[in-house]
Amino acid sequence: MKSEEDKPINLKAFIPYRLTRISEDFGKMSAQGYKKYNVTSPEWRILAILTEYGSASSKFLQDQSALSRSRVNRTLDKLVSKKWVSRKFEEYDRRQNKITLTTLGISTFAEAARVVNDMQSEWLRNFSKTEISQLYKLMEKLEDQLP
Repeated sequence: MKSEEDKPINLKAFIPYRLTRISEDFGKMSAQGYKKYNVTSPEWRILAILTEYGSASSKFLQDQSALSRSRVNRTLDKLVSKKWVSRKFEEYDRRQNKITLTTLGISTFAEAARVVNDMQSEWLRNFSKTEISQLYKLMEKLEDQLP
């Protein structure tokens, strides 16, 4: 094994690598929680954003979810067919739309979110309230530096 000085990068100190690993692993575990509600990962992101913000345009969903425009549109088509969201196009410009959760979407997401929130609580069980607060603050600082 190479010494720390001989390595071109120290993965334990490389934040993008560590965050990606954590995100991927937690994402996979979370997906197991909401999979039983027939919710995919892209659907989860869209439903979570709509729950947080109420209604949104597909452009806003794209920006907030880090999904491509085509992925957002395909996901919205699936959510509309499941009757979990409604999508209304503006009369003057069909490129403009407003997406909102339906009653069925709200209840489905609420059930799935309970499971995932319980999972998150379990992941954080060894953290103090102060450490959890610090974690959120540090993540916010990192996010504030993103373009």
